[in-house]
Amino acid sequence: MMPTSRISVTLPESEIDFLKQYAKKEKTTIPRLIDRWIKSLKTKADIHPDIKKFTGIIPADVDVDKAITDYVMEKHNGPDFKQSPVPAVTPKEFLELF
Repeated sequence: MMPTSRISVTLPESEIDFLKQYAKKEKTTIPRLIDRWIKSLKTKADIHPDIKKFTGIIPADVDVDKAITDYVMEKHNGPDFKQSPVPAVTPKEFLELF
């Protein structure tokens, strides 16, 4: 186990109340929440710069599953294809079959 130290953090009461409620809901403690948050920050820092530059290039309002399905259907069936002999499924639905 790593050596630990104490710190004192001043936050608005409403934020402290939120942390307490969130920790209770997640069945953990505030120090463990903070520890997980710090570890997630370290992980984000470890992402390769070539990967980071692609983050956020797809707008949030794009239905990625539909875009992939449409692309694959057109690629394999041509732009004039109207009906698939097999019902179209999203990539997520496909993976759930296994």
